[in-house]
Amino acid sequence: MIGVVDYAAVFSRPAAGLERLPKARVDPDPPEEKTMSACAAYALAAATALGPIREDAALICVSGPTGATVTAFEKAWRASKDGRLTGPGFGKSRYKRIHPFTLVRCMQNQVPAMLSMRLGLKGPCLNAVESATALAWLLPNAAAALERSPELLLVMASAGFREEERAKQLNFIDERDGLEGAVCLRATRDGALGRLSTIEPLSPPPARLPVEPALEAGIRILGCIAENARDRVIPLKDRSGRTAFLHWRGE
Repeated sequence: MIGVVDYAAVFSRPAAGLERLPKARVDPDPPEEKTMSACAAYALAAATALGPIREDAALICVSGPTGATVTAFEKAWRASKDGRLTGPGFGKSRYKRIHPFTLVRCMQNQVPAMLSMRLGLKGPCLNAVESATALAWLLPNAAAALERSPELLLVMASAGFREEERAKQLNFIDERDGLEGAVCLRATRDGALGRLSTIEPLSPPPARLPVEPALEAGIRILGCIAENARDRVIPLKDRSGRTAFLHWRGE
């Protein structure tokens, strides 16, 4: 069990049910840089909104798609006669040079790396690839991190509704409008807003798929905060059909 003491979120559009939360704001286009993807930009904007963070704080991330990747390879794609970016003769007949920062921007573990560098974090660090159930499985790691660090930053971030990632997302989920952004939770051993734990299933698994896998758990937790929920089970379901349940206890 971990205690949530503060939150901050940045989304590409308004998220239903979170309109009353003063620290959940809309920013459809956070500033990117040569070495920072849109996903990392969302995460940094949300983490910065939390205010000062201890340098010995632990960091746990659930990182979704980093953002546009086709654009980064556009010159190679345009030089390809068959539209492929791999295959025999790639180095002879196609565009050979891709900017070295392209790989950096495409890696999903860029989110914790960028947060660690920009915020000066020196505590334990863990990153998981996007899944709607990831936070539930990571809570034991979060509790263990709080045994070593007095503070924990939980980050869920994604920028998957653009270019080829958008097509993949629309194939998996029902959401048509698209949602990008980041949710940051500051946690300690004792919580002022509420406590999070995992529980065994007490209700049928959810029928609906997530709005955005990497953000799903964060959005549901923010919903508990917005509604001042005292005791709520949060059912989660990932694309493979696996389920997990979080338990929120409001203070």
